[in-house]
Amino acid sequence: MEFRVTVPRTGRYLICVYYGNQTEDIAQQLMRIDDQPWSFVSYPPTLNWGFRSHRDLYASLGAGPHVITFGVSAPGIGTAKGQVTLNALKLAYAPTAVPGVTHPATHYPSAYADLSGGAAIAYAPGSGPAGHVTAPAGSRVGFVVQAGHDGYHRVSMAGTGGNVRLLVGGTDLPATGTNGPFGKDLLVYLHAGINRIDWVPEGQAAVIDSLDVIPDAASDAAWAVTYAAAAPGNVLAGKAAAAGNPYAYGGQHVGWIGNGADAALTFTGVSAPRTGTYRVILSYACNDRAGSDNYNTNLISRGFTVTTSAGTQLTAYARNTYSWNQFDTRELTVRLAAGENTIAFGNPVAYAPDIDKITVAPALLP
Repeated sequence: MEFRVTVPRTGRYLICVYYGNQTEDIAQQLMRIDDQPWSFVSYPPTLNWGFRSHRDLYASLGAGPHVITFGVSAPGIGTAKGQVTLNALKLAYAPTAVPGVTHPATHYPSAYADLSGGAAIAYAPGSGPAGHVTAPAGSRVGFVVQAGHDGYHRVSMAGTGGNVRLLVGGTDLPATGTNGPFGKDLLVYLHAGINRIDWVPEGQAAVIDSLDVIPDAASDAAWAVTYAAAAPGNVLAGKAAAAGNPYAYGGQHVGWIGNGADAALTFTGVSAPRTGTYRVILSYACNDRAGSDNYNTNLISRGFTVTTSAGTQLTAYARNTYSWNQFDTRELTVRLAAGENTIAFGNPVAYAPDIDKITVAPALLP
């Protein structure tokens, strides 16, 4: 299949390929631009052929006409796996990173935040075009921000005021000092996708102009630690067992967790630099489905329990990933003690999702 396109100028372009994949596995196609070599493109599963997702690619194109070709097989490279339905292709000129287009936005005016408890939009010289927010003590200013990856982000509030409480995903994080966070960068661990960040002024009113959220890769490398589910030191109890999977972290995952109190996966040697609140990013796969006499696809989200040696006990659910080979993430907030900890996953009444790894990081860096 050939897309014949014309671009107005030479530069880097974002290519969005809209597709459907009902195979319940990661499928492939071959793609090439003009007479360049073929390359494989992988497509994660969608619910069915009618549900669309998009695969984003970048390419350098010269001004003028081009042919973007998709195929199944080609000499010298082989045959693509699975099946994909193509819906559309969109091109966007993207010579550099564009916040909100080629990666998540980084600047959030407070006038667009979720306001409650008396917080209100006001206007004054020097405020942004949308205005600012006046927030009395005890009110709440909630920002909905997007993160492109699981990791640390520098979060900075522009405004004036006294002490505030910071909540990420509904969880209180430690106090931030006498002057609150205004004009100060806080390193907060966010999960890939949509995050809720709330500010609650304490003691006196605050004037809030905006929130800036910038990824910090150096902090990821220094503080976030990944632990493989199939690591030799972990404890697999009951029927829980490791199995090979080419799409899993390190080529293995742990399945058959739960469906009884004795079947569990326990990560050991989870290191915490200090006692406190930690983010645990669980990487899992789940393609459980229920039979039906109708035409609906009845997906099952698998529940699981989480227990830490520092006292956390919670129950969470893992959204269906449409394939046992498609691994997604679920953010958890737990308490860990300084030193080595254990984190156990199970389900006494049904099966938990397959797990290939966890990433553990302090929720807020000092």
